[in-house]
Amino acid sequence: TARNFYTQIFLYPWFLNAYFLMMLLAPLVDAALEKLPPRLLASVLLPFAFLTFGWSFLNSNSILAGLLPSTPGLGPYTGLTLLSVYVVARLCRRFDVGRFLTWPRLMLIFVLCAIPAGLGFGAYSSPFAVGLAASFFYMTQKIRWPQWVGKTALWLGPSMFSVYLIHTTPFGFDFITRAENYFVGTYGVPLLLTYLFTAIPLFVLCVLLDLPRRALVWACAPLTRRFLSSLDSLYLRIAPDK
Repeated sequence: TARNFYTQIFLYPWFLNAYFLMMLLAPLVDAALEKLPPRLLASVLLPFAFLTFGWSFLNSNSILAGLLPSTPGLGPYTGLTLLSVYVVARLCRRFDVGRFLTWPRLMLIFVLCAIPAGLGFGAYSSPFAVGLAASFFYMTQKIRWPQWVGKTALWLGPSMFSVYLIHTTPFGFDFITRAENYFVGTYGVPLLLTYLFTAIPLFVLCVLLDLPRRALVWACAPLTRRFLSSLDSLYLRIAPDK
């Protein structure tokens, strides 16, 4: 039914709505990073780290969850968590953290974060998960990739958000379940290979499903740009930046 379709597309994906909340609040973070001197950034941005990588992370731990106070909005699958990750990423870019990270340091950070994350402390609100993702990101930056890899990544980039959303729908989870049961149950494929044999076809399928959306966005680009420009102008008149 139309209601089920609406629920699965707009209400079911937590990431979509959390990402929307993050984007609405991201200008506040950007303004702090651009306007405030470095000595004042900690007092403004550290609360995000405390709320997400401290309180929320500890409260999502099965051992401490019943001992700590809780409030709506905390948790690994929330807009606050995504906003806090955004804060970390913007700070890393503002202070050019990558120039201090040599290969030995990156490997050390990766291992120190991978161990607790692998032991069950790798939720989205976990500082270990953020450290793991950040160290892996800087590793990929240091690798000299062939030109075709870069071109392929640039072409796939606009579809990555859609790929994530599609694969987390009931359709995506059903595909994963059926594929894993098929490889493991029918042919006895080892679990790690099963993950690979499941992830690659699902990734390709999600990209193909996103192509009509990309074609529509490309066709409507001139109209969309004019509309967004008008929206920006209206917003600046309502809330001028000076």
